[in-house]
Amino acid sequence: MKNTIRKIVGKIGVVIQDAVRGAALQKTAIAMREAGAALLRQKKLAAGMMLLDAVFIILYGFVSAAYLPNILDFVVVVGSAISRHAVTNPNSNAGLFAMLRETGAMGAFWSLAILAITFLCSAFVLYTALSGSAWFLSRKALHPTSSPPAATTLQHTAYAAYLWRFAKVSLLWGVLALAGNVVSYLLDLRQTVVTGNVPTASSPFIAAYFILLVYVSSISYVSPYHGAASTSWGLIKQSAREGMSLWRKTIPAMIAIALLYLAIHKILVLAHGVNPTLSLVLGILLVFPLFSFARVFFGKTLEERT
Repeated sequence: MKNTIRKIVGKIGVVIQDAVRGAALQKTAIAMREAGAALLRQKKLAAGMMLLDAVFIILYGFVSAAYLPNILDFVVVVGSAISRHAVTNPNSNAGLFAMLRETGAMGAFWSLAILAITFLCSAFVLYTALSGSAWFLSRKALHPTSSPPAATTLQHTAYAAYLWRFAKVSLLWGVLALAGNVVSYLLDLRQTVVTGNVPTASSPFIAAYFILLVYVSSISYVSPYHGAASTSWGLIKQSAREGMSLWRKTIPAMIAIALLYLAIHKILVLAHGVNPTLSLVLGILLVFPLFSFARVFFGKTLEERT
């Protein structure tokens, strides 16, 4: 245990030394400059990524509008039933399904489950087809002549090979994200039942969980497919290892991307105070290019492994 703590402290010390010398910042700045240059060289690919992101947001908005209001209604019904049962039967040890049967909310629960599964499947298809295509174009922007390995029978082109792999690894990330949301909801529900107050913020552990999930999944989308990563599970393990071994390079990149997002958010908030239409126009002009830049920038950062 002591040796592990010493290693962690030693790594943090190295990072601080690099920051003081400006080495980490210099490498991040070089990767940002090269990512911007790649997008300027590949203007059609950059435009394609921005279009795919725009279409994804529009279609996801339609799907959300079709499903989420009904899902939230059933969540309220189920949550209220559980709360009533907890209040009227404080000493009950009944399980979830027993409580739902006793309160007559079992039908609402199954309606909620069907709607939620349909919504998640629809969102997953959109994410795989559109965001997966955008990630593929970001790889092409960095390496216009390269492509993933030879396709199998189900993967007839380099594009299909990448999208197939993207779908498989995204399925795992989606399951983990769903599990995190369920845990977060159950924790909030428990706090509401116990204290009578609705939580105004998520647990810091849940927030850290999702940050870690975004971090490792982003690595999996830009990591090369060879050697140990020739399978989806191998790619996931490789991404986790790279996330730990290359964190002195990837963490500054993630921080830089987060700062850019925060700066654009601040600009849009100020613009909305002046004119909502101005905020919308600036959002289109700034957010979608940032999505494309972030993908290429993070990919470039992972390439610089020394």
